[in-house]
Amino acid sequence: MARRLAERLDAALVLQPWSRLAIDCNRPPDAADSIAARSEWARISGNEELSPAAIESRRSEIFQPYHQGLRGILDARLRERRRTILVAVHSFTPSYLAWRGPGRSA
Repeated sequence: MARRLAERLDAALVLQPWSRLAIDCNRPPDAADSIAARSEWARISGNEELSPAAIESRRSEIFQPYHQGLRGILDARLRERRRTILVAVHSFTPSYLAWRGPGRSA
């Protein structure tokens, strides 16, 4: 959808190919839920007890390149004095937090 939207609007597109469960690029990197230990009812064991080096690795390899790409586009448009609208497209599931699972209550 984002590709088609960018094509129709003749707009720049910066894609984030990583899952937000690795690191959420739409949250400040120092936010408590930047690297979530849970998603809905599921533990994300790969995010539990990460070392500072592992956290920094995700920031430098995933978060920073995404934001550098955005910054590059925004800075170029600013230099060119081009009108800019930033649109973020997020994937989602309409049933988020709706499934309670066996033995769970609302």
